[in-house]
Amino acid sequence: MYNQFVGDYDKKLNDVFANFKSNGVTDLVLDLRYNPGGSVDTAINLGSMVTGQFEDKPYVQFLYNNKLKSENEKLNFKTEIVKGSHINSLKLSEIYIIATKLSASASEMTINGLRAYINVHHIGTKTVGKYTASITIYDSKDGRKSGVNPTHKYAIQPIILKVANADGRTDFDDGLYPDIPLKEDFSHMGVLGDESEPLLAKAIEQITGRRSPVTYASAHTKPYFAEVFSSVNELELLPNEMYINKPIPND
Repeated sequence: MYNQFVGDYDKKLNDVFANFKSNGVTDLVLDLRYNPGGSVDTAINLGSMVTGQFEDKPYVQFLYNNKLKSENEKLNFKTEIVKGSHINSLKLSEIYIIATKLSASASEMTINGLRAYINVHHIGTKTVGKYTASITIYDSKDGRKSGVNPTHKYAIQPIILKVANADGRTDFDDGLYPDIPLKEDFSHMGVLGDESEPLLAKAIEQITGRRSPVTYASAHTKPYFAEVFSSVNELELLPNEMYINKPIPND
């Protein structure tokens, strides 16, 4: 389960994939059901850990506002997190991703980016539908964090681009729809990480081909599917974010 794309933990994430690799993992369930997004670089790192066989191919495309940059940009899969730190790749040809109406931005980029190359089985509900990214502009002469005015405590976060996958797919305003629709039942949530938790159980069922005994009907005659209209992420300054960690692009 991965709850936010934060670059500070990329090395720890890579260590997790090293453990997967050493244990011969052949099937992966990636749970993004509550993940509102975050760093594009981290999303590319994660996608590269899942795969590894598409080293010289573009993972995503940046479609810029033409007032900022006239040419679009392609970002390839990576082999290193930082120079000298090799990415632990599983070279999978398919993945099972749990995603819901609380999955946004970099989570959607992960689903959309991987779909151009491998079989992505999306379990859950449709996602938020945010495919734009922003950049932080600080109060300094060139807009960068170095040289920032120490007496000013603000920055601006303009949206500057749309993110597309290698096939050019973007503009999914209504979200990404699941291949295997399954809502969370608020009266039978289960325990995250437990094989009997309904969404995880469905993923395991898809992998093994053995029908899971876990059903909503087995525990409750009437499930409670409440429609989520807000979440704790909305209390954040930048909910459902996707940002790029590099200087302002220019021609």
